Amino acid sequence: MSLDPLDGLARYLDDLGLLVYDPTGTAGDTFIETLPPEPAEAVGLWLYGAAEQDSRNG
Repeated sequence: MSLDPLDGLARYLDDLGLLVYDPTGTAGDTFIETLPPEPAEAVGLWLYGAAEQDSRNG
């Protein structure tokens, strides 16, 4: 079981057949906090902090 949320999300999406995730980064089309030049069609997952919520926009 992975405690890394991005790894867990990538594995979940891979299990659903929505993308191909290889945790070693040598195959597949999904990458964690990086996006190499190949393959031409790929998914990059990043964690980032959101700005403070604006009370007018919810």
